[in-house]
Amino acid sequence: MAGHTSAHKRSQVFEDAGSTSAVKRSRLFRNAKASSEYKRLKHVTFPPAMVALPHVMDLIDTLLMTPQEALLEAATTDDESWVYDLLNAYRDIQRPPLYLTDALVAAASGGCMGSFDILLWEGIAAYHGPLYDLPEAIRDMVVKATVGAAENGHLDIVEYVVKEVVDGDENDDSGRIVPP
Repeated sequence: MAGHTSAHKRSQVFEDAGSTSAVKRSRLFRNAKASSEYKRLKHVTFPPAMVALPHVMDLIDTLLMTPQEALLEAATTDDESWVYDLLNAYRDIQRPPLYLTDALVAAASGGCMGSFDILLWEGIAAYHGPLYDLPEAIRDMVVKATVGAAENGHLDIVEYVVKEVVDGDENDDSGRIVPP
């Protein structure tokens, strides 16, 4: 029903194109789509012809994302090439090594294995030390992501973390994160 209402509003705008002002048409579209769907565009008024093209609005919204927002979006859509591109584009910028925690947890919670794998090893690589001696903050990041995956039924990610990151050696019951 909601989709019908939105389509109905769009058709009204085009039917009334000759009788309503451009401002009214623009406001109708902005209220119907931009303010609810595009948080970065809610205070911007676009020409009706542009707002009528959702792919253009999507692109504008994407281009206005911060690097962190873009990484989160790339991770949750499991767009591995976009994740790689963002990590490489911002690799030289000084930032704390855990800048990707939200993206890692979102990828794990959404079952996005490709993005999860990339972000997991990026986070671990930021440490520059042996896996068995990871700082507590990085271990917490891995645990938080694994719990998110488990809560949402993504067993493949949980199994991956156990297999690749947590030592499965029955002689080692220390619970340390060690190399595979």
